[in-house]
Amino acid sequence: KTTALRAVALLDIARNSGLPEPRSRPLAALATHIERLCITLGKPAFPALNLDRAILAHALVRLGLDLGAPAAADLGLALLIEEAERLCAPSGMSLMESSFHHRDLTRLCVDGWLAAQRMNRVEARSLEGLAHRFLGALHALTLPGGLPPVGNILPLSPEGWLNGLLRGADPAQGWTGLLAPEDRNRLVSLRDSASLADLTALEQDGWLRQDLGPWSGLWHTPPSGWTHQAGEGHRDISAF
Repeated sequence: KTTALRAVALLDIARNSGLPEPRSRPLAALATHIERLCITLGKPAFPALNLDRAILAHALVRLGLDLGAPAAADLGLALLIEEAERLCAPSGMSLMESSFHHRDLTRLCVDGWLAAQRMNRVEARSLEGLAHRFLGALHALTLPGGLPPVGNILPLSPEGWLNGLLRGADPAQGWTGLLAPEDRNRLVSLRDSASLADLTALEQDGWLRQDLGPWSGLWHTPPSGWTHQAGEGHRDISAF
């Protein structure tokens, strides 16, 4: 997983700042990750409610599209869509029982959608639909004071790194600030049009939001009773 995250980070640096010369060396190094990712993704031993497989699939999407490896891109796009659909509850909230992991899954779908859109891939439509659903649920979770840290928190990025995914937030900050202007405009248009108006659907998936005047609260309780052992939710009695 760490290798996948670093490969995508290097691709982002290359897109924004270029690669050191001779370019053939870093490109060859990045290409070696494709085979390893394909091998790892072929293994069945992934936790049921975990982002690992989606992270690897997303890296394969970016490597395949950015480096011109169509077979790798095909596999990565198919697996990323499959994982996102598997982890998506009816309300559009992810099944991982964590507000922060939901935001990171949203980022994976958004970035995959933008990459597919740049290359005119047909899969862009499916990823756009999934991103729209995840963004709508993310908006419903975001209180006036920000996104409450319910469930496990990803330590992979600094505070506020993904705030540009929140509706109405400044898209020039953090991760979204690294996007090309045309990609950022596409994201803002999708983000600000995504809204989960039916909070009953969110409640049925285990998330209760209450707004009383200037006060807002958010609670999570797994609909099945106890949190999944392999999931990202808190297994704490009396946790908020």
